[in-house]
Amino acid sequence: MKKENRTRTLKRMHDCLVAAKEQGIVFPELPPELFESLNFMERLVEMLDNKWRTGLREVNSDNEDSPFHCSAEWHFARFTGDGASLAPLVYNVAFRVAGESNNFAASALKIARYLNVKNDYVYSAIELLVTAGFFEVIEVAEGKPTKYRPVGHKEWAEKHPGFCTKKVEKLFPDEDELGKKLFGILGGEKYFPNMLKGLRNTGATDEQIEQSGKEFMEKDKGNGSKGRRKRFQDHLREQYTNDHST
Repeated sequence: MKKENRTRTLKRMHDCLVAAKEQGIVFPELPPELFESLNFMERLVEMLDNKWRTGLREVNSDNEDSPFHCSAEWHFARFTGDGASLAPLVYNVAFRVAGESNNFAASALKIARYLNVKNDYVYSAIELLVTAGFFEVIEVAEGKPTKYRPVGHKEWAEKHPGFCTKKVEKLFPDEDELGKKLFGILGGEKYFPNMLKGLRNTGATDEQIEQSGKEFMEKDKGNGSKGRRKRFQDHLREQYTNDHST
């Protein structure tokens, strides 16, 4: 093995391992003699790189949440590098073509032509899908397209517990009716108990707060959601302060 090639490959491997560790990806120790094979090392670096590019990691559902249930798309959106944006398209085509047979064997050249992209991007997308576990290799035969089985998200999630995001089941803390009403009136603004208490402290009833919110939104549309809750509270406070002073 040429020294410069070995050094360059080891540097790439080190970078991949560091990045993988930061992502929470752990790999088993490998026999030292394997590192004397440049081909093996280059392939290992490629595998590590693909693993890193999938963005797969364990999710702390107590600290991270989502407005929607988890899906394959949520994971694909975290793919990076070559083929990342193409992976969802290849995945969908594979499911449609495979159908009930669960067997997808179209060549990368045909997929590239169908999706109007370069062949290399299709290969990269497939590598990401295989590495992430959304494609399972069924059969590899020389001179023929590799056969894959597309894996649905439900099955994938069962094999990868702890890797999915979790939908916020209780959007409105304590199920406060006023919070629900204001969410719809004010364009999706969430109100927590202490915020609702502040609105009620103006002396307005829940019905008056709702009506004031509708009037406020007629004027505030187009100003964006940033700072909207404060603007509405100021509007409500001014309105009911004035009402009570007359």
